Amino acid sequence: EARDRYTQDKSWCGWHVFSHHFEDCTAKTWSKWQLSHGGETHVITANRLNYRYIPALSFYEHCLNFIKQHPNIDLHLSTPVLNLDVNQVSCENCVYSADRVFDARESQIDWRSLKDRDNYLLQCFYGWKVKTSNAVFDQDCVTLMDFPEQQSEGINFMYCLPLSQTEALLEPTYFLHHSKIPSRDHFLQLAENYMQKRYNCYDFEFSQEESGILPMVYKKNKSKNAIKHPIKIGTAGGLLRPSTGYAFYAIQRFIKKIAANIDNDPASYNLRKYSKLGLWMDQVFLRACRGNPAQAAQFFLRMFEKVEPDSVARFMHDEARWSDYLQVILAMPKIKFIKSSLRQGVRNRSF
Repeated sequence: EARDRYTQDKSWCGWHVFSHHFEDCTAKTWSKWQLSHGGETHVITANRLNYRYIPALSFYEHCLNFIKQHPNIDLHLSTPVLNLDVNQVSCENCVYSADRVFDARESQIDWRSLKDRDNYLLQCFYGWKVKTSNAVFDQDCVTLMDFPEQQSEGINFMYCLPLSQTEALLEPTYFLHHSKIPSRDHFLQLAENYMQKRYNCYDFEFSQEESGILPMVYKKNKSKNAIKHPIKIGTAGGLLRPSTGYAFYAIQRFIKKIAANIDNDPASYNLRKYSKLGLWMDQVFLRACRGNPAQAAQFFLRMFEKVEPDSVARFMHDEARWSDYLQVILAMPKIKFIKSSLRQGVRNRSF
């Protein structure tokens, strides 16, 4: 591990579509969420699947406690990896050998591989924990997407997790199709303006900054033979859902498959991360959003308005049933998405 300590550097959120080992790390749960655009707001109430928030520090503490209780696990901080092989990890002062090597390090975005693709976007965000002197937040309802009336560059919106009436996690977010990422100061200005205009609040403080650039595109494994290469896991292994950016539940699902196959042929680790239909629909959706950025807000609003809440939740995490897929397809504008699907073509159905 390259870092020397763990901090509150990120957050994991999503609908609770199945149980996992980190239930106790959940800091907040919501049964309502909303989307807004141009004066139009849709508030959705959960049928069964609620929305959950796991702060990174709770997750790290859980894992560190687990490691302390298991002497057969060693954690080496301040130890960056210099080189990886199929059964060897090389660091500055030591070399570790193992039967299996798993690599969850986030890699740099390969801009050259993306520049000719018209079915990808980049999700770019900065987030801050905001503390106010007065009660301004509705702590029972998440703001998933609050789109400005006019989209200035790409697709942008505000994401707000109300932790109490006076605290929230606020994340200005862009979906972009180029590498010209707005500056941190730009994101900070968006957050400040939002607090003033949306909540008429001028007395607030920001803390606990986090940020990310997430490629909204499916990453195929370069190697079909896990015997000859370290096994990529996490977002590095293509477990980020292309159309949503959600990854936490997909990672838990995939790690379960890894654990079940740990004694088998390493080639079995190249298990499918997402369903073929789900990935194809992602590509169509991303192509439609990129080709129609001014209408992207309505695409999201229509889906959340017309599709059952549990169906949306399952679709977002690739746990969808056939009836869920059908609801999502019927909710989308027909002409734009038919054009997008024709451009995507049947050639990419086999991922």
